[in-house]
Amino acid sequence: MLVENIFSEDDIMVALSRTRYLIKDLPFSESERQAIFVTIMELTRNILNHARANGVYTCDIVEDGVRITVRDFGPGIRQLDEILQGSYKSKTGLGLGLAGSKRLMDVFNIETSSEGTKIVALKKIKPRRMRSF
Repeated sequence: MLVENIFSEDDIMVALSRTRYLIKDLPFSESERQAIFVTIMELTRNILNHARANGVYTCDIVEDGVRITVRDFGPGIRQLDEILQGSYKSKTGLGLGLAGSKRLMDVFNIETSSEGTKIVALKKIKPRRMRSF
């Protein structure tokens, strides 16, 4: 299991690098790997932008894939439904990070309150079909 405190951009880069190493032997396609890395970038960057740079990133290999957990201690997400539907317009960006991350992952759960937010995302290892020529 990989655990990283997220207080700065450098912490995000360390989390990405260590995750890349952790999942290197898993049978993900290149596009699945990119989906994982984009999700990590979006969720950890939200810690910096919305939770006063106070959060924790965890990544672990589970039976059916890789699980990413991000926990912050910010004010919570007020317009969660609008954000996940893609209709929210952020003052600090496009407002598409959470909705996009949800689309990229196979499982995406959010718990949020005025004491912080916890997001658990899972990218499953898909069975590969043999190509016929």
